[in-house]
Amino acid sequence: LHVGRFERGKGIETLIETFIQLAKKYSDLFLTCVGNPRGPSLEKCKNKLLKEGLNERVVFTGFITYNELPLHYSQCDLVVVPSEIYESFSYTVAQGLACGKPVIASNIGGIPETVNYGKAGILFDPGNIEDLTEKIEYLYHNIHKRKNIARKAREHVVENYSIEVLGPRYQSFYQSLIR
Repeated sequence: LHVGRFERGKGIETLIETFIQLAKKYSDLFLTCVGNPRGPSLEKCKNKLLKEGLNERVVFTGFITYNELPLHYSQCDLVVVPSEIYESFSYTVAQGLACGKPVIASNIGGIPETVNYGKAGILFDPGNIEDLTEKIEYLYHNIHKRKNIARKAREHVVENYSIEVLGPRYQSFYQSLIR
């Protein structure tokens, strides 16, 4: 599963190239891309998939509402966040972790901190198709590792980003401002 704007900076072209390599090896791989298509990346990727005969194995949902996101997360085995631009905090990473899904994400910006520096997810070099392919293939072949990462992902989010944890921190911060 990929959730985000469908544009080059979000790493979608890297993900599609990676998917093409893996889909040629494994006939049971499918990709769902959730998000607004923008710019030339959509047509470029669709043309590559069509040329490789893999267009039937990728679903482009377009924009969906926030309430529909959990359904997509629940139906996937893996969340990939291939950003190639700096992100201070990735909501997609946090959402994937919160849904108890293993996340493979770019080692860029605030993403490493969000996945607890690889303890609650797997990091790869941004734009590196070979590295991303290797990481996805590793989890494809290791269901126990996938389940272990998913468990750690959920624990990390609950322990660090839940309302029970952040609520008192925010309350304390705001109270300190009005004193």
